[in-house]
Amino acid sequence: MTANANKIKQCRALQQICIDRMSDIAEIAEAAKTSVDLHSLFKSMCSHLENIYQDFEKHNAVLLPLLISVDEYDNEEFKVLSRGFYKHYYAAKSTFSQLFNTVDVVNNPSPPEMSHVRLPKIELVKFDGNFKQWKTFIDMFNSLVHDNSSLKNIDKFNYLISSLSGSPLALVKCNPISDANYIVAYNSLIKRYENKRLLANAHYLELENAPRIPDNNISSQNLRKLVDTFTENIAALKNLGFPTDQWSFLLFNMLVRRLDSNTVGRFEIEIGSDDIPTFDDLRDFVLKQSSALDRTFDCTQKKIPKPGIKARTHLQNSSSNFTPEDRFTPRLNK
Repeated sequence: MTANANKIKQCRALQQICIDRMSDIAEIAEAAKTSVDLHSLFKSMCSHLENIYQDFEKHNAVLLPLLISVDEYDNEEFKVLSRGFYKHYYAAKSTFSQLFNTVDVVNNPSPPEMSHVRLPKIELVKFDGNFKQWKTFIDMFNSLVHDNSSLKNIDKFNYLISSLSGSPLALVKCNPISDANYIVAYNSLIKRYENKRLLANAHYLELENAPRIPDNNISSQNLRKLVDTFTENIAALKNLGFPTDQWSFLLFNMLVRRLDSNTVGRFEIEIGSDDIPTFDDLRDFVLKQSSALDRTFDCTQKKIPKPGIKARTHLQNSSSNFTPEDRFTPRLNK
């Protein structure tokens, strides 16, 4: 299992824990509406509400780019999970407010009339105009903000501005912040960066400009970085509709020209035939080489135990029986 697959599995497990905990709180909230006996339990559970929300947002922010990088992103599935979580979250807050005459689940001395100013904290990928980051950014923004029916347009506008910098920020700030102008700003951003040709060109250039690994600088990090560059950008091109599954021969040659001669030689020895190897064959081999270098490095870092006191004394006593001349004259067996 690859490192990304392990991270995805871990993030999904942590995300599901947040979903289950929020579902439990929402269930108790509904029951507490008709049972005073449950008020104390509900109030206690709600003390963790904001922490669960922030944990869910954090796991979402990590998970989405990973899913996109390995071509496992399902927008509908992601929306369903997120919407279910947010529905339970806002339902619990609403019930808490109704039952205990407050507008904030956590202890907050702010007056009720100011509560609408505080937006839920959503961790978003920052976008600075780099085309190869566009799909990751816009998919996450759409899932967490744009398609979130519980947010007002003016709130979405604030989230949009806070997640941009450079040229994209300048583009949307041309419009005054208002409920109506959010769609105008959002559409202008889509028109500028949802450009398939420019997106494809940016990802192809990442492959074309990937540097060759020098023969005198072979390391597990360099090998893994090169493979990651190919994997991520090939996945992005596939998401744009390109038939990357049919590019094996071309991608193989692009990757092999960027490897050091030692790794290429080891690959040829392992293949051992005149059959045309695939890109997947070479990628998997390079990853195995990277892991092998990691293990080799770990072994060489282990310290060799120093001789004990008795061993050193024995060596010193033995060496004391030699004269200076003995150091240069071999002894003959008697």
